[in-house]
Amino acid sequence: ICPTQQLIKSLSKQQPIYGYVFNYSPDPKSKLRAHHGIDLMYAFGADAIYNKMAHSEQERVFATKVVTYFATFAKTGKKGEFGLPD
Repeated sequence: ICPTQQLIKSLSKQQPIYGYVFNYSPDPKSKLRAHHGIDLMYAFGADAIYNKMAHSEQERVFATKVVTYFATFAKTGKKGEFGLPD
């Protein structure tokens, strides 16, 4: 079991804890693929939405969905909306 999963398991005994797996890669041809921290530019949106990193309209749409998903979850605690998994 990885350290993050151990931490989530331990902390979840005291309060609800949520984790996620982000395996989206902006460039499927890249050897790097999804890597540590890549989710942050989608969660906060600026680079992906404002075309500094987006490769296509699909990329901007995806980034907007991720920002909306995180913001809605932070505000309401609801997950699994906007066609993204829960």
